[in-house]
Amino acid sequence: MINLHLPQRVSLEPFTPEELIRNWEHLRNTRLSKKLRKFALLVAATHLDEARGITVQDIKLLLNCPTIDAAEKRKDEAVKRGLLVPHSTSKMASKNYIFYQIMFML
Repeated sequence: MINLHLPQRVSLEPFTPEELIRNWEHLRNTRLSKKLRKFALLVAATHLDEARGITVQDIKLLLNCPTIDAAEKRKDEAVKRGLLVPHSTSKMASKNYIFYQIMFML
């Protein structure tokens, strides 16, 4: 059955945050909520513009979270949904500095 609300093709080399998110949604046959989509677009922009993952501190700044704990909560929600995963090469002493990357591939 074809889902008319999801893109029907995946961009092989996504160049924009929107393409990254559309690919992620298409590959998982799901749609992000408005709140999580806004978060994902900001993360994807950082990923593409700066060629890196994000930290909890980045999340705090991007989303104007009042505290690190609030940013951690947003990060945890994205990890739970499979949108972010800990970057395997960036284990630093403080959890606030572990990089997360957006999961747009299988």
